[in-house]
Amino acid sequence: MDNQFHICLGDIEIRCYKGAVYILPEKTFPQEPKQIIWHGESYLELKHLRGVICFTQVQNQGISQQKILNKPITVRLRSGGERFKPACNRPRRSLKNLLQEAVIPPWERIAIPLLFYCEKLIWVPGIGIDCEFQVKSNEIGILPTWNPE
Repeated sequence: MDNQFHICLGDIEIRCYKGAVYILPEKTFPQEPKQIIWHGESYLELKHLRGVICFTQVQNQGISQQKILNKPITVRLRSGGERFKPACNRPRRSLKNLLQEAVIPPWERIAIPLLFYCEKLIWVPGIGIDCEFQVKSNEIGILPTWNPE
């Protein structure tokens, strides 16, 4: 987990991150499955993370449908060591560094759903779609959106 200041008082949590104090409802997550397979539904409810991933078809945005044929797309949490390349003109980088640069607090990083094609990380909420799986010009893509409660 993280080494940040964290106090639970009844049904609230008090946390500090980057000089700010956060007062949050206490989150206790039910036992999560190791992975969930996405079968092309327009949304995927993730009760264990208290949120929904919505999948929308959009022109010139999203994940290339041609690149994800024939193999399952799975939703998983971070396990550590993931690498990701959201910008084609930049090198592949550690997911940990990308999440830190996006100023996502540590307690949120552990509960972010990630999309994988086989073992390749292809989408991270708030960061983007891996370069290898992005749509080409005039192509209709699948745009995932994470909506926590």
